[in-house]
Amino acid sequence: MTTVRRLNWTFDRNKPRDWINADREEGPGTDIVSDIIVDGLLLETGSIEYISSHHTLEQFKIHELRSALRELQRVLKPGGMLRLGVADLDKAIDAYMNGQSNYFWTWNWKSLAGRFITQVLNHNVVRTPLTYEFVDELLQAAGFSNICRVAYRQTTGHHPEIVALDKRPDDSFFVEATKPFAIQTAEKTQPRGANQVHVSWTMDPRTTLTVTWHTGGEESGSGVEYRQPGGEWSRITATATKSPGNGFLHRATLSNLAPDTDYEYRVVREDAVMPAVSDAFLIRTAPPAGPADFTFALICDTGIKGRRDGNSTGTERVIDELVASRPLFVLGAGDYAYTNHDSRFKDVNDGIDAWFEQMQPLIGAVPFMAQYGNHEIFLNERFRDWAPRFAHPPGFDEQRNYSFEVGDVHCTALFVPDDVLTAEQLLWIDSDLANARRLGMRWLIVFQHEPIYGHGHSHPAKPRIRRLLAPIFERHRVDLHLSGHDQNYERTFPLTNVGEDPVVMSASRDYYEAGTGVIYAKVSPAGKMSEFRNDFSRFTTEQQPFIATRDDTAHHYALITVRSVGELRVEVFAVVNDYTPAALLDSFLIVRAAS
Repeated sequence: MTTVRRLNWTFDRNKPRDWINADREEGPGTDIVSDIIVDGLLLETGSIEYISSHHTLEQFKIHELRSALRELQRVLKPGGMLRLGVADLDKAIDAYMNGQSNYFWTWNWKSLAGRFITQVLNHNVVRTPLTYEFVDELLQAAGFSNICRVAYRQTTGHHPEIVALDKRPDDSFFVEATKPFAIQTAEKTQPRGANQVHVSWTMDPRTTLTVTWHTGGEESGSGVEYRQPGGEWSRITATATKSPGNGFLHRATLSNLAPDTDYEYRVVREDAVMPAVSDAFLIRTAPPAGPADFTFALICDTGIKGRRDGNSTGTERVIDELVASRPLFVLGAGDYAYTNHDSRFKDVNDGIDAWFEQMQPLIGAVPFMAQYGNHEIFLNERFRDWAPRFAHPPGFDEQRNYSFEVGDVHCTALFVPDDVLTAEQLLWIDSDLANARRLGMRWLIVFQHEPIYGHGHSHPAKPRIRRLLAPIFERHRVDLHLSGHDQNYERTFPLTNVGEDPVVMSASRDYYEAGTGVIYAKVSPAGKMSEFRNDFSRFTTEQQPFIATRDDTAHHYALITVRSVGELRVEVFAVVNDYTPAALLDSFLIVRAAS
């Protein structure tokens, strides 16, 4: 049975062809006969691509349910999907409470109560009546991720035929869950060589690149080799510090680089006895000062793929889409690992290590300029856990606030994980933006975690933030403000007077002249849904007249393209889940003549 792909785990007489049919009793069409609790399934670990099972789970005793689901998870390939159809106890209760006698298919009893009990127990075939809430808990406990309720004959996966065995849609609910890919954490043996490799700018983006990485045990003796493609390797020694978690963090800044030029780099051992201890990454320096053509991205609220609660339904897809897009750099607006509710990690730093490891294909190849969210500061994780891992330019308050310039774009990273803004911080942002305008920067972009406007049920915007910051943004004619936190997408028209009563300066959906007002875009989440209701942050109000567009049905990320002719194009993409390609949701253009 080496070609096993899909499994039908059932106690039903229906044994379809082209499936591996597993039952506890012999019968026509049965391929595998075994007691899943006592003997397990007679299949190799990781040998099945997807499993369909309908009205089987509820035939087990309650204490057997987790064991059965764990065995199903064992035989799935990483990323493989389980689809369950289960008799819905909630539906039966609702029908009984509302006197809906036609709901019940059993007519053995005159009383509604007798028919209700008979159907729920299915003539004592059912040992454990189930609800979606309980099945979700069981799947999490069995190690599944991306758990979601789905409709009859509909799937979130990439194997449409998984729905072929669906039945009894009127009295059932359907659930899908996936086996997560393994993630290296500090609980396991630390990986040899370099991992969690990522790049940022701490000095001039035109001529420098700062590389940071982690090792499990080597305190010293590593560095970075770099070259223009096809050239000779140069080498620089790294510094090493103890990681907030296990192992060590290493950092090296490459300098005297040529602007707007491709470079290859790799992490190496300084003694030159061992080979390179990381892959070689291709990266590009920033263009010279002044008008230039390039694209950068913004993400926030990412999570770690494979969560047991199924909340990180788009993380992997967003990463893959950005790797393919290859922006010049990426802005991060906070809330990355979410370890407070990720039960896979006993220690907060294990989760943070896993987050950097999953992000390496992206932020090892493009500079990642991060800001902090409430999850990096208040919720189990702390600033001390994250700050040593990031390398930022000099700024204010231990680099919590900083800015940098690429071409004719000035980017300001503002520390707003909540609504506490000090007078000193307000003075800093005012001075930073004023200086940028004084130097003739064409575009001013501010990014932070807390939104200026947010109307979802999870994290509505705090008016105090708007009152304190918006007048500063308007005074310096900020072109674009980017944020996250509230897990949906909202984008305003160009606005003034935001601190009081917003005034729309242009009603166009997609074309604006720079300087007429500030555009506020909340671009969230980039992979992980809200822990409130395990859903996106659904809107609680009708769309306000100052909101140009919004969406609360998908994950989102932004690509911002700068053109030397004086154009700033913002494109926001929606990702439904890890199996669905990104789709363009919103696009608008800001134009400004050369200074």
